[in-house]
Amino acid sequence: MASLSQALGGALSAEALAEVQSAVDAQAARDTERSSTETVTTGAISVALASSKVSVTGTVAYTLADGTYIGQRKFLRCTVAATTPDGTVTPDNFVDGATITLDAVGEQCILEWHAAGWEVISLTGATIA
Repeated sequence: MASLSQALGGALSAEALAEVQSAVDAQAARDTERSSTETVTTGAISVALASSKVSVTGTVAYTLADGTYIGQRKFLRCTVAATTPDGTVTPDNFVDGATITLDAVGEQCILEWHAAGWEVISLTGATIA
């Protein structure tokens, strides 16, 4: 298979090719992020995946690291709530408060990363404190 530079008749400099490759790699990472999900029972929630199903049994603490790019979205949804559920998500940087509490199946929160921290875009049933 011909390289991008060959396909364009050698018209791009090495720097331009590196920029194009970087953009392609970033888009591939975002495509993987959008199509992947995880189920979390405790601890760190991945920022590398767009969606996380939160399983809450009893009192559980979760953490959410800073986003990796401006505009990144994170979808949290409670899929299990048992034994007096109390799931508390603590983002490293959170514009709208300090924590998000998920304690019933179906509660959800959509967050978007900005320079100042995670910001709530949508909230259904969950509690912000």
